[in-house]
Amino acid sequence: MTRPSDPGFDVRIADWLEADPNLAPPDLMRTVESALPSIPQRRVLHLPWRFPPMSTFAKLAIAAVAVIAIGAVGIFALQPRNVPSVGGAPSPSPSPSATPSPSPSPAAAASIPPPLSETFTSPGNDIAISYPEGWTAQPATAPWTTGWPNFGEPFGSYLYDPLLTDHLFIALASQPLAGTAGDQWAAEKLAGEECGATEPVTIDGASGLVGTECDIAAVSADGTGYLVIFYKSGDEAWLETTYDPAWYEELLQTIDLQPEDAASASPSP
Repeated sequence: MTRPSDPGFDVRIADWLEADPNLAPPDLMRTVESALPSIPQRRVLHLPWRFPPMSTFAKLAIAAVAVIAIGAVGIFALQPRNVPSVGGAPSPSPSPSATPSPSPSPAAAASIPPPLSETFTSPGNDIAISYPEGWTAQPATAPWTTGWPNFGEPFGSYLYDPLLTDHLFIALASQPLAGTAGDQWAAEKLAGEECGATEPVTIDGASGLVGTECDIAAVSADGTGYLVIFYKSGDEAWLETTYDPAWYEELLQTIDLQPEDAASASPSP
């Protein structure tokens, strides 16, 4: 571009245009705004073959206005479409999917213990007892000669919640006293399980002991010792509240001892 010989406003405009700007300087804008109203406008019915000659100043003014318009269009085109304008309503953002909370098991959801509506007779151990509906009954398959009827041992019969298995179960076992006194046998069984203090208990007419810190009862009748265990896992805190001592006492009252069948009965497979 050839600069005018007379330096001044036109020279500054030319320098500014050579820099390829996207914004007009304030003094140019003020000059353009003051000059535009003075440019005569021609009303014609048909477009002329030639446009009227324009001065260098007018050309620079039009060029400046074009640059500003192009810059505004470019800014609008580059503006993200999902960003609302000032004062507009914000576009809805996708809500994150909620993480499902773990659902408690049906047994854990119960606030009261289930009723003792079913009856089970343990072959080989000669004990009949009531238990909740829906529990699984597993009879003994071997005589009890030694050890302790932990869950799954073959010489014990087990009634358990199928959702909790060894966290909530009733165990039944019996064995001959073999000359040991009944009260001594009961005391030895409870002492081995660290049940703390004991107190007398009577189950279906048979006397024995029950632990005050564990739900284990040991009684004897006609030369046979009977063990009734109700186990609640400490990992499930709600079990202690739901299956309270009153429920255990009710469970003991449903027991029917059958010592007369102890000598003849054989364990079921």
